Amino acid sequence: MSELVQVGVSHACAPVGWRERLAIAGNAVGPVAARLLHSAEAREALVLATCSRVEAYAVGPEPGRIEHDL
Repeated sequence: MSELVQVGVSHACAPVGWRERLAIAGNAVGPVAARLLHSAEAREALVLATCSRVEAYAVGPEPGRIEHDL
């Protein structure tokens, strides 16, 4: 059975300094998602990056490992 795992930071929960360190440029979103697929054994991955938040979603059989790699 697969589970959906989501982690992220936004203006509501993280100071600007954290968000700046975690920011992902638009052209890097695809490679970051691909890296997640390989490192966490996720079956699906999506990375969302805007000016005020960064979120990563992944689906896989081992949610603990996915959370660790995220």
